[in-house]
Amino acid sequence: MRRILPTLLSFVAACQSPSPPGTGPAFDEQLLATIPEGVEVLVPIAFSRDGRQAAYVAQTPGGTWAVRGSWKSRRLDAI
Repeated sequence: MRRILPTLLSFVAACQSPSPPGTGPAFDEQLLATIPEGVEVLVPIAFSRDGRQAAYVAQTPGGTWAVRGSWKSRRLDAI
């Protein structure tokens, strides 16, 4: 399980990397994520390079998982 934390940190850090030249962020006002009631966000929310997706690590009494846009990882027992 100790290998999961570096993977999750890499996942979130990739969303915070600078945009490649010529691909500026999107400035359209839009809902990127809804954090369900009862979910605790373990690390600050990160945004994709183009500003169109949000990523976070969520925890509930039932487990922990990484979320990016509509993608959700398998349930993790610990990070």
